[in-house]
Amino acid sequence: MQCPSNGAAERMVIQASAKLNLTLEVGPRQEDGYHPIASVMVPLSLVDEIELVKAPVGSLSLEVEMAEVLAGEAIDGGEQNLAWRAAELLRSEGEKRGLEPAGVHIRLKKRIPVAAGLGGGSADAAAVLVGLSRLWGWKLDLDELAQIGVRLGADIPFCVYSRPALVEGIGDRCTPLSGVPQLPLVLVNVRHPLTAAEVYRSFDELGGPERRPGRRTVEMIQALHSGDFQRIAAALYNDLEPAAQRLLPDIAVVQEALRKAGALGCLVAGSGPTVFGLAADEAHAEAIAEACREYAASHNAGWWVWSGFGGTQVAEKRMVTGQSPKLQTVGGTGV
Repeated sequence: MQCPSNGAAERMVIQASAKLNLTLEVGPRQEDGYHPIASVMVPLSLVDEIELVKAPVGSLSLEVEMAEVLAGEAIDGGEQNLAWRAAELLRSEGEKRGLEPAGVHIRLKKRIPVAAGLGGGSADAAAVLVGLSRLWGWKLDLDELAQIGVRLGADIPFCVYSRPALVEGIGDRCTPLSGVPQLPLVLVNVRHPLTAAEVYRSFDELGGPERRPGRRTVEMIQALHSGDFQRIAAALYNDLEPAAQRLLPDIAVVQEALRKAGALGCLVAGSGPTVFGLAADEAHAEAIAEACREYAASHNAGWWVWSGFGGTQVAEKRMVTGQSPKLQTVGGTGV
């Protein structure tokens, strides 16, 4: 990811893209508690907005505003929030390197549902790492920031790069993927959060696959390079899906609604509970989304429904408009 220089900027506005696992193969639990994975991940046009404002040295504060459609969702607005923790971690890392940080006030506008399998917290943390490195005038590259970020969460390295990638290890090894088409998508969330920790516990209790992850992910990469949406739909795969369905049976109801609405394929997103459907084009995605909204209204279900895009074009469009996949300089000089 290319980032504009901060110049004399006193403030930056950053878009933090949600992530989507088109595949998620999970291996047995390791001694360190992590599970090895193989996954194709893409950034989404669904974003949180983060504003970073320089503050006196040593000052750190966080202000969270929830989008109206997320009203009622619980989120930590203090020291346990990943955005806050990312700022603290970066400041600590800078001190070890002899760098001089300022303070910062973080304004976070949440549009990505919480504990939804979309990496919203990780995206926020990654955006803070990238943004503060520029705002404070440091010269840390994305590889360095990814190495720092993985200490807070396995999805953070992908969110730092924010481009389609083959993701391996515990999520810390990201290999960029070229030739990924723009994917029209519909996301549906039943508004009942699931944490990754509880879904992985459920996965272990069910006795997950003993095989080494990777075969289904290779099939997805081949499907993406073909550009055939039917083939891409057939390659969707998630080892955590049964574990999430076990914890929240309503997931199966959402999947059936997406299928009936005409989705080419559907899958639990990450650890869930969000379910996504692949559409043929933008109009098809909007039609599927509307059908899901109508179903939810008629069943008093209260679902969150979104349609948009994932894939390479998400990042490229921001580059064209002067925004990197994460960063836009405001009030200073940008390149």
